[in-house]
Amino acid sequence: MQATVALRILKVFVVVLGVVSLVALWVETGAWAEYTETNIRAQLQLEARQRTRAAANSIQAMVGNYDLALRAMSHIVAQGRDTLTQKDGLAGILVPPLNAQLIHVDAEGYTAFSSQGPIPRNYVGDRAYFVQHRNKHSDRLLISEPMLDHETSAWVVPFSRAVWKDEQFVGVSVLNVPVENLLALLRRHQESQQDSLALILPGGQLLAHLLGANNAMVYGKSAPAQRPYLQQPELMQGEFEAVDIGDQTRRQFSWLRFPDTGLILSIGISPDEVLKPAHATIHKLEIASAAISALIVLLSSALLTALIRIERCERERNMRKTGHQELSNSMSEGLIEIDTDNRIAHVNPAFTTITGYPADVVIGKNIDMLSPAHRDIRSLGKMIAQWSAADYTGTAEGDFDGHRANSLRSGENGEPRAFIGHAVLVNQAEARQGVRRVVLLTDVSAIRRKEDEIWHEANYDALTGLVNRALCHDHLKLMVNHAHAHDCGVAVLFIDLDYFLPISEHRGAAVSNRLLYEVACRLRDLFHNEDTIARLRSDQFVVLISDYGAVSVAERAAARVVSRISDPFVVDAVEGTQIEITCSVGLARFPDGGHNADELLANSEQAMLRAKDKGRSSWSA
Repeated sequence: MQATVALRILKVFVVVLGVVSLVALWVETGAWAEYTETNIRAQLQLEARQRTRAAANSIQAMVGNYDLALRAMSHIVAQGRDTLTQKDGLAGILVPPLNAQLIHVDAEGYTAFSSQGPIPRNYVGDRAYFVQHRNKHSDRLLISEPMLDHETSAWVVPFSRAVWKDEQFVGVSVLNVPVENLLALLRRHQESQQDSLALILPGGQLLAHLLGANNAMVYGKSAPAQRPYLQQPELMQGEFEAVDIGDQTRRQFSWLRFPDTGLILSIGISPDEVLKPAHATIHKLEIASAAISALIVLLSSALLTALIRIERCERERNMRKTGHQELSNSMSEGLIEIDTDNRIAHVNPAFTTITGYPADVVIGKNIDMLSPAHRDIRSLGKMIAQWSAADYTGTAEGDFDGHRANSLRSGENGEPRAFIGHAVLVNQAEARQGVRRVVLLTDVSAIRRKEDEIWHEANYDALTGLVNRALCHDHLKLMVNHAHAHDCGVAVLFIDLDYFLPISEHRGAAVSNRLLYEVACRLRDLFHNEDTIARLRSDQFVVLISDYGAVSVAERAAARVVSRISDPFVVDAVEGTQIEITCSVGLARFPDGGHNADELLANSEQAMLRAKDKGRSSWSA
């Protein structure tokens, strides 16, 4: 009670002192400053709005030219033609300074021809613009994120339209526009090195961001999600003041959204130079009361900070009085209390046992510290944020990747050992009221590791580490399905060691097992990671080759296997014991050698038997 009275008296004293000493000066100064700054900012808004409209006209004309080229290309394709002529009227659009390449992608997703003549038949059917056009019965103009053109090593922006003929999708017309074209257009409307000009996709991705003569950022950058044109997609134009992501300078922005494409143009003008004279005058008036102002600010800050700390301590003391402290200390699960800013407020001893972090190290830290900051890591902080944002009550749980802080280190970078944790959020509903959330934590590393071991034992050969028969069959079915969909090849090599049984009977299990292991190693060296190598049984192996080009690729692979296995094997490095063995290889290809996984395996085994009948140490198709 005494502390509360003292704080109230101090606040009254600060208010009275401030009113008496500063009211005469700051009322007039504040009114003049507000009036002056308001007028200057209104002028800046008007200027930014006018410049945005002028730049928008130029950009709209550019987009119109590109769209004209795409429509012309679509008309050519719809007529059944596959080349461009001078009569098509596209030369004026595609030559410098626009310097854009017009490409037709057929309905299968392969490049067919371009404005610059024949081009390689490359598959681009997995690109975003092709997928969107194919899935939507529309020929609207689509502007996609920048991508790197590997032929020119330049960033380009794809402008595209779907091509329809008799209501049938026959492909996509794509105009790859160099990003430099967009930057050059923005430079025409940059009146000052302090200006910021940006072209932004509807999703917030930057097509081009011009800031100064040598600061042009493209691809991989996004506008902040708080921008009004992203938060309110129904608005077509507006103004706002914010910090620019390019140089962290505060600017007055005006923006405009193009109705047809959703493309956003943003122009920002720095108000600092315009406001500098007014700020200088205000500063002169503030000098007279600087001493008193500093004293008031210091006293106010100190008293308010003390009051906040006292209130916080009182709340924490009341929470501890409920008796939950003793309960949390006796729990085997780790307990974490998290405040509304995702900072750790309290942990129990079990938390330290599981993670290795003492309480005084983690208190006040963000919950993200418990997970390594690597790509594809299951972060505890992100998981809790998703739970808290979800529109439900009760508990939520899931696994996450965590740090264990102790003296034992692993890995080349010396990071703390990792563990797999299972987290349960137990008071989700209270978190919405500003109350601390409680997370229960357990270490499930051993359980998950055992599950992984069981899965590995069920799908991999224990001796060689290769894929076993069941997993090989699953891989082959997936490869055949892919080949059906994309019209590509699959080859199966069935490998059987010649005269392996006598070696096993005379040399014993240890030598024969070592020989099988060395054979597996050589097969791994011969084939790429994307190919599947499996051990079916005893001395029989299978290699699955996908997406090969010419037929001779699979035949050369079979010949390499026969040749490589024929080289002597060292089965005892100490004594230098060597064994020579050969193999017979059967080759079956999809679709001639079978239309499904079972047929391909059966036919490749029959081909292997034919190779043995020819005298072994050979291959047959």
